[in-house]
Amino acid sequence: MKPRTIAIVGAGPVGGILAAHLCSAGHSVHLVDTWEEHIRKIEPLPKNFEENVRVIEEELDYRGLSVIVAVRECIQEARKRRS
Repeated sequence: MKPRTIAIVGAGPVGGILAAHLCSAGHSVHLVDTWEEHIRKIEPLPKNFEENVRVIEEELDYRGLSVIVAVRECIQEARKRRS
């Protein structure tokens, strides 16, 4: 098999062992992992605009991997809650 460049998401015990085996086989491996404090949730609503901008700017300044998840209540749940 031709050597490949492989990214493994999750640098825990399993990711580390897998990376070691792939490196031994001649592949170039990049381990990617996140820190819990850089997994952020935002609510894309007008009332949260300033807070969302702050969160995004903070994560853009971070020199690692960031995960930003946009979360909104589904329309059916919002209707149930209002009735």
